[in-house]
Amino acid sequence: MEKERAAAWIVDIQKHLQEFTGSYLSYYDSTIISGQCARMMARIRNMELIDNLPKLNAVASSIGIMPSQLKRIILPHLEKAGTINILKDNAGKIRKIEEHVPGQEEILEIAYDIWDNYEAEDIERISIQSVEKCATVPKTEEELVSDLERLGFKEKNILLSLELQKGFKILDQHSVDSSVKPLIYTPYVWGENASKIMSFISHLDSNPRKKVEELLTKVSHNQATPLDQLGKVDQDLFLACRKTGLLDVCNVSTKGGLEKGFVFTPRMWGSLERCRIVPDIYDEVKLLLSSIGFGQNYSSISKIKYPIALVEALIDRGEVGPCTAIGVDFILLEKAGIVDIKRDSYLKSRYHMYLIKEDIAKTALEILKHKRLLGLGERAELDSKGLCQTGEFVNPEQDKIRMGRLTQASVKAQNYLIKVLRGEDL
Repeated sequence: MEKERAAAWIVDIQKHLQEFTGSYLSYYDSTIISGQCARMMARIRNMELIDNLPKLNAVASSIGIMPSQLKRIILPHLEKAGTINILKDNAGKIRKIEEHVPGQEEILEIAYDIWDNYEAEDIERISIQSVEKCATVPKTEEELVSDLERLGFKEKNILLSLELQKGFKILDQHSVDSSVKPLIYTPYVWGENASKIMSFISHLDSNPRKKVEELLTKVSHNQATPLDQLGKVDQDLFLACRKTGLLDVCNVSTKGGLEKGFVFTPRMWGSLERCRIVPDIYDEVKLLLSSIGFGQNYSSISKIKYPIALVEALIDRGEVGPCTAIGVDFILLEKAGIVDIKRDSYLKSRYHMYLIKEDIAKTALEILKHKRLLGLGERAELDSKGLCQTGEFVNPEQDKIRMGRLTQASVKAQNYLIKVLRGEDL
């Protein structure tokens, strides 16, 4: 598995483990530290010079990093990686920090190197491989153990890691009935469709299950795969995958009436973050990716050669054009309110496309680049609601507890942190 993909799982798992306590977390020491380093880099990126240390502590605490841990562990790792310079006074106290944090891809590479250099134990390495494999398609424990043994892991370490993952709900197990073997899956990839998916997969024989896995792997490596480019596919299996939520299909039609379908897998939304983006954004992101795919593969006027460059230009400049194809191939984006399309004032056959929903474009760009969301779209500037929620994972049991109102003491503590973040008088 390449560094970037492994590091994205590391960040996801660290977020998941943030709400847990207990001695068993020691098995995930490297994962927790490197995940926190990645998220801290994402939060301070573009701050350039940080001289408000109470604010830095408040930012760190929002992702579960205590001030002493920040000072003694996280900041030294970041300085060693070359992403910050720590400036101290004569007494050795930190005065300010110069920030040189790179982009998301480099952040993930740095996080992986920290994880690897921390000598991550096999228990952690098995966890990363397990969520990767179960995110594509649910597996029986026998299948998963066999896959992991082929990677060189010992059975006793595999079984211990699987027990820990089940205990922390990184992985879950589903049993349809006593006649079929239970399946292990990554809960937050499949969401509300988990039960239907488990039932479907558990009743497949090994050969059709392998075909499903091959299909899902192919699509997950190229989200918005054109339907007619999937190759030879068992249509009954494909239809079942669509009905259960293993695959999604988005159809795009043009002004001229041409319609094409594009295929997605749920894993492009990441793994363990059920509340990363609100549900109504899903279809808008898929629509944008499908429209770009249409322009790339089927436009009768001019095909898109560099889809990533197109979306980057749309975000950076706020508009692209003039181009004739814009007025024909992107009508659905205009109807969805994602872009606005206007005729050029001089070249009447050409059109400009103006970006309206920047968040949709940024999410689509991340998926175009990395085939999934990376988990680093965090901000240090938090409002009162965001300070409670951003960067947190709340498991179902904790969610029930947290449904109660905050105590007055908690409200006061949050208000204090908000004032620190904003540099307001205390």
